[in-house]
Amino acid sequence: MDELKSLRQQIDAVDIHILQLLGKRIAIMKAIGKIKKEYGNGIRDPQREQEKIKTLEEKAKELEIPPSLISILWQAIFHLSDEIEK
Repeated sequence: MDELKSLRQQIDAVDIHILQLLGKRIAIMKAIGKIKKEYGNGIRDPQREQEKIKTLEEKAKELEIPPSLISILWQAIFHLSDEIEK
C-alpha cells in the first residue's frame, strides 16, 4: 500500500504541474488576444490548429500517449482560447 500511496502522490504532483502549465498557457492566450484585437486579426486560425494537433499527435506517439487524447484535449484548449481571446 505504501507504493500505491507514493504513486498517487506522484500523480497529484504531476496534476499540479499540469495546472500550472495551463495557467501559463492561459496568460499567453490573453496576451495573444490583445494583440489580435489591436491588429484586427480574427480569433480562429483553423489551419494552425490542425497543424498543431498533427504535430502534437506525432509527438504523443513517441511518448506512447494515445493520439486521440491529444485531439480531444487540444480541441478543448482551442475552444477555451476562443473564449479568452474574445
